[in-house]
Amino acid sequence: MEWPAIKSEAAAESALTRKSAELVSRIRAGDESVWRDMSNQYEPLLRGIARQYRLSPEDTDDIVQLTWLRCLEHFDQLIDPGSVAR
Repeated sequence: MEWPAIKSEAAAESALTRKSAELVSRIRAGDESVWRDMSNQYEPLLRGIARQYRLSPEDTDDIVQLTWLRCLEHFDQLIDPGSVAR
């Protein structure tokens, strides 16, 4: 019986999408403190992805920093604020 697991995964993804949309809305409203919340939420994911490429710790730090920089540079172009979670 896999249905409950699938339903739980869908509910978790939906909650994450809502949380991302909320963070984006707050940032767009000028709440700069939200960057810390967003970083806390997504930095482990970014680091995990970078580690899959077997990068050095220094390269991983650079990639994560560059990802945040690109996010900041193009934040106003997000069409779907919840897409940050996907």
